Amino acid sequence: MSDWKVTKSDKVATLELSRPRTYNSITFEMYEALSDFFESELSDVNAVVICGANGTFCSGGDRYEIIGPLLKQSAQEQLAFTRLTCRLIKAIKECPIPVVAAITGSAVGAGAVIALAADLRVATKDSQVGFVFPSVGLSGADMGAAYLLQRVVGLGIASEFLLLGKLIAAKRLKEVGFYNFVEESNESCHNKAQRLARMMADGPTFANRVTKAMIEKTSTMSLAEALEAEAVAQAECMQSGEFMKACAGFSEGRGR
Repeated sequence: MSDWKVTKSDKVATLELSRPRTYNSITFEMYEALSDFFESELSDVNAVVICGANGTFCSGGDRYEIIGPLLKQSAQEQLAFTRLTCRLIKAIKECPIPVVAAITGSAVGAGAVIALAADLRVATKDSQVGFVFPSVGLSGADMGAAYLLQRVVGLGIASEFLLLGKLIAAKRLKEVGFYNFVEESNESCHNKAQRLARMMADGPTFANRVTKAMIEKTSTMSLAEALEAEAVAQAECMQSGEFMKACAGFSEGRGR
């Protein structure tokens, strides 16, 4: 786990990619280990922050440990690899607790899709994101980018980002809604990400889990199906201790 580390504080797990010599690139082993982490129970935390060491988020798949070996693999081996990368994104999206990405420096290739898979994205004003797959002769539709990106920025902008494969500046990313928050410095970016994560970790944790699950589930439903699903989900929240406690406190406050 020397290539990445997890620290836990105040019900928040901070996952830091830590391969600074290669700008926090990802190896075969890391794809599997990171997937295992997000697929684990995570019962002792209520939110996760993903970040990168030494001022860079993630430069994508390692040039020597992944790209080189891929050129020598059979078609079936390459398919097994692309499925492995997709497993990580699926694990992040299906993680039951909120995930916040703190993006400093660059998030490129797989790093861009990992950031995309987070529920909220905080970045520095000089950061860049690039779905650069076309620059190496690959489809921009990689690791779920084609599915996820158009849900965040719309079909037209997603087509632009994935077909051109260029680095995109923070200002544009904030304008199109890819970034939720933009901060002045690396420190303020990390601090903001931690504050957001703690806010959600301290909040109605059952309700937050329901909200995240419903955002995913309702994306493929009709309006009628979504309304029914949300009605059932909200009724379940009303039966939770969180709702009872919040209403009791509200009533006590009004009575003073």
